Amino acid sequence: MTRAEEAPDTTVAAGIESKKSVDDVIIAAARESIMAIGLRKTSIAEISRKAGVSRPTVYRRYADIGELIAEVINREILHTLEGLTYVPGNARARILLRMRIVMERIIENGFFTGLVETDPERVLQMMTRQMGSTQLAIVDKFIVPGVKHGQEDGSIRQHDPYKLSRNIFRLTQSLVLTWKPLGDGTETDSESIDEVVDLVDRYLRPDAGE
Repeated sequence: MTRAEEAPDTTVAAGIESKKSVDDVIIAAARESIMAIGLRKTSIAEISRKAGVSRPTVYRRYADIGELIAEVINREILHTLEGLTYVPGNARARILLRMRIVMERIIENGFFTGLVETDPERVLQMMTRQMGSTQLAIVDKFIVPGVKHGQEDGSIRQHDPYKLSRNIFRLTQSLVLTWKPLGDGTETDSESIDEVVDLVDRYLRPDAGE
């Protein structure tokens, strides 16, 4: 092997890191824009201005504003999951507790508050869009292993673990995207969260298919 072959390809590595860096800047700008002016008024032009990049740079990464906003939302969910520590109980109980914590934390941070009221059409598009790479990464890393463990310990019914996991994610995402504040907007709608968690619990139970 030559010295050139032994040396790491720093050019390729730098290119990957550069792409990640630009992606992160764009996502941060999109999040800031949504928080500042709302979902409906957020545009590629506004995001590119805040990020300090050209619009073509944004479009090379995201086909449209809907895809970009969906990525912002998916990263909110991902960052919340990454911050969770071990929770007790069998595998199904752990999935349900993590699901509850994720929904509560995301709702409480105010980012998603009232999205369905300000731009229902865009929310519907995000809910029905084919799952992207970040969503699939969330499913593969955080949900599928738990479902498989549950099938091993007997707390989750035997079925395709990937289908079960994707449906769990979609239910969580649906509540987060369609959540509306109660009263003065300071109260978390714990009843709706309870209902979704109970729905997933019954969906995963070993006797669910009987």
